[in-house]
Amino acid sequence: MSTEPRQTDEVEEHLRRCRECGLSHDGSGAHVMIEHDPNNDKAPWRVWCVLPDLPDKPILTQTLALGFALSESPISGRARYILERSFFGIRAAAIRSLELIRTLPGVPNDAWVRVTILDTDQLDQPLPEPPSPWPPA
Repeated sequence: MSTEPRQTDEVEEHLRRCRECGLSHDGSGAHVMIEHDPNNDKAPWRVWCVLPDLPDKPILTQTLALGFALSESPISGRARYILERSFFGIRAAAIRSLELIRTLPGVPNDAWVRVTILDTDQLDQPLPEPPSPWPPA
């Protein structure tokens, strides 16, 4: 599975500026979060997503092959599943976050994903449009 360099650069640039971000795919509603933990010297970049149901076997196999761990977490009284992994490097976190979202149900492996702000004070800012044409030739 490959990532588009322009999209990887966009995620990395946003992480350098804000230290966190989300990736969203409009068509499927899939969402992946990336956060920086300054207290974790070995792997300060945490990439994770919450799934409402246990992933199908092919998706689970792909995400485990990428090194993500699956755990169950009770959120709002109902079992939900979390896929997560921590990384040392910011570029590795950017690449793997894009690979993760593109393995989720309904997200094509060449899909453009929106890099979003996790800070709720900035959520009223307009989201950028994907480059045209997408995917690049």
